[in-house]
Amino acid sequence: MEKKLIPILILTAILTILIFNILKSSIKKGKFTCNKYILNTYLYVCLTIIFISLLLSLLKYYNINLYKKLNLNRFGLIALFILLIIGVICLSAISPDKIILKHLVWIAVISLIAPFVPLLPVMMKS
Repeated sequence: MEKKLIPILILTAILTILIFNILKSSIKKGKFTCNKYILNTYLYVCLTIIFISLLLSLLKYYNINLYKKLNLNRFGLIALFILLIIGVICLSAISPDKIILKHLVWIAVISLIAPFVPLLPVMMKS
């Protein structure tokens, strides 16, 4: 097995465990529940971090330069940021009863955040 593949497998295993725990603690009878609210919040935060890490690891593993592939210059990053804001607005507008749709939009929003993560060290230096 390749050494580059090990972090991807570990992140996938952690992601699976987190998804199982979220399903177990935050959804009862097909609806969100406020039981264990703080636990659910931390599970979703951890899930977000792991999902972004997995996404970036997969891009690195397959040697995909997202900025060159999508031709992301300053205008492209601004457009991506506007899409991110629209995604957050859509996420808050979706009824909590539509669990699957709400999670799909949440995954899309998290996927839009991922290209900004490698830029953080560059922004911090400026």
